[in-house]
Amino acid sequence: MESYGELLKNAREARHLDIETTARETSISKQWLEAMENEDPNQFPGEPYFVGFLKSYAGYLGLDSERMVALFNAKKIQETPTPAALTAKERPRFVVPLIVFLILALLGGGAFALWKYLPRTEEIDPLALLEKPVVSKKYELTEKPFAGRVFKNDQFVLGTEKGNIILTVAQTTDIFGLETPAGIQFVELSEQVEMDSDGDSIPEIVVYVKDVSAKSKKVIFTKSLGILMFTGILLVCALIAGAKTFWQGFLLAFGLMAWIGSYDTFFLDWVLFANLPMFRLEGTEHMDAAYHQKWFHLKGMLFPGLVFALIPAAIVGLLIAVIR
Repeated sequence: MESYGELLKNAREARHLDIETTARETSISKQWLEAMENEDPNQFPGEPYFVGFLKSYAGYLGLDSERMVALFNAKKIQETPTPAALTAKERPRFVVPLIVFLILALLGGGAFALWKYLPRTEEIDPLALLEKPVVSKKYELTEKPFAGRVFKNDQFVLGTEKGNIILTVAQTTDIFGLETPAGIQFVELSEQVEMDSDGDSIPEIVVYVKDVSAKSKKVIFTKSLGILMFTGILLVCALIAGAKTFWQGFLLAFGLMAWIGSYDTFFLDWVLFANLPMFRLEGTEHMDAAYHQKWFHLKGMLFPGLVFALIPAAIVGLLIAVIR
């Protein structure tokens, strides 16, 4: 396509006219003459001014003014961006219903699997429960360090000036928990803790955990299924919030999980459960020491909490990128 700016400039130079002379003879400022030759209508107050001066300048140079205006209009149309509605790729209609169906199927399948594979509560004969020994083994702690593998419900007898203190193994999976008169206290793998067992603020024993039992396959399956179901819920939340890119879906999902983790740690664990035993989970009403271990709860929120939250957040981001 011909350039009206070049036609103006070539016609002026063919007449051996400089800008200053042309500006004086046409009463058009030098700035506007250069703007017309450079095809820059933005230098004018508005398009009507530009078109008027373009006709006047073309007539002065002996050019067809209507042709110059037509070239200007053609260039304007060529540079106008195409409306987004004309270039946007239309998403197939079946995509959203398919995603909703998959999410519902995932949630329904998860609920069925939990009902199918989780152990059901069975009625227990109270007499049989009394006849069944609760304590597996009992160990007496002396000045000689104790080293050995213990199991849940094993007991230690610690002799002190105030009398014997009974310590019961409360947990051995993933973390070691020891129930003391001061409450259940936890020790992580490869961690050494000076433990105050009777609540007098004076440590009586030093506990070092070398190894703990891994989670069972059923627990791993249940938690994995829970993560998948929670990922489906996060995806629905991201869609409702209007996420359209990977990073929007990722940040929305991760932010929601971070908020839930912070609420659980800083309010439920640190404030509510630690200070109001009536709100504690059943069977943990006496765990005062455990609920007041703030660093333990904070570490759990940061790792594995927020670290593993990156995985479902990334899955949500990828699904958003595919859907949108």
